[in-house]
Formats: sequence, C-alpha cells, structure tokens
Amino acid sequence: PYHLDALVRLGELLLEDRRLADARTAFLRALRFDPDRADAAFHLGRVAALERHFREAIAWWRRVVERDPDGPWAEQARRHIDTAWDLAQIFQIA
Repeated sequence: PYHLDALVRLGELLLEDRRLADARTAFLRALRFDPDRADAAFHLGRVAALERHFREAIAWWRRVVERDPDGPWAEQARRHIDTAWDLAQIFQIA
C-alpha cells in the first residue's frame, strides 16, 4: 500500500533539502517494493555521492545502466559514473 511514485518524489524532496538519511530511507523503501525502479537507484547514487561515498554511488548508477541500458535514467547515470570515478580517485589520493 505504498504509492511508489509519491515515495520516490518524497525522497527527491528530502534530497533537495539535504536530508540525506531520510532520502536514502525513502529510496530504499521504494526499491524494496520494486527493485527495478531506476529513478530510486539513480537518486541513491546521488545521496551516496553527496556523502562522498563515490564507489557506492558508482555501484548504484551501474545498477541503473545494467537494468535498463536504454532507459531515461541510463544516460545520466553513465555521466555520473565518469565524474564519480574521477572524484573517487582524487579523494583517495588526498
């Protein structure tokens, strides 16, 4: 009895408000009910990146690309993967 679109939208709003833990919870709950929600996985990558967990972010974005390579979230995910990989390398050295 969840409206998954509303749950993902709630996560987006929480993410915009930088309430990262709450946003993570909303996106994970959406994925629990529908593991193929590319939008929830994509935004979990954003949460992880904002927390500077770049390898986790990359894993979420790869999931988006692997599950729906031609979907609307895949191109954004590919771009984010490249950027996050670069940041992971920079922060690993620093």
